[in-house]
Amino acid sequence: MLRALICGGLLTLAASGGGWTLSGLTDWDGQPDRPKQTPDYDFAVTKIIGKPVENAEREPVGKVVDLIVARDHRVTHAVLSVGGFLGVGNYMVAVPIERLQLRGDKVFYDVSREQLSALPEFVYRPDPPAPPLGARSGADVPSDG
Repeated sequence: MLRALICGGLLTLAASGGGWTLSGLTDWDGQPDRPKQTPDYDFAVTKIIGKPVENAEREPVGKVVDLIVARDHRVTHAVLSVGGFLGVGNYMVAVPIERLQLRGDKVFYDVSREQLSALPEFVYRPDPPAPPLGARSGADVPSDG
């Protein structure tokens, strides 16, 4: 009798598609069913940093190594590593992000190697000094009003 009850329960579970829920867990991986989100965006940074850059003739001209974000939170420039051979003798240049084209897995920049080599070298500016420990910024200081 018990064997028939267990077999009947297993058959019912198999016939229902095999999924089950127990204490908020779903599917067979035992992971919570988390809500999903997909914000509106043009591209993810991880899809462009590290990608080789080709020109219109499909010649490799560099590699994207960083993106520059302005104070208004917009990405304004891409930093490319150019020149050199196997990482020796290369330098960085900053190019306006609008000049890059992202097509599928490829990054294109319609420029010749000579034009890139004529650009000034990009250098990072020094980071501002960190505030002393315990200092409060103006944003989190309560107002007297």
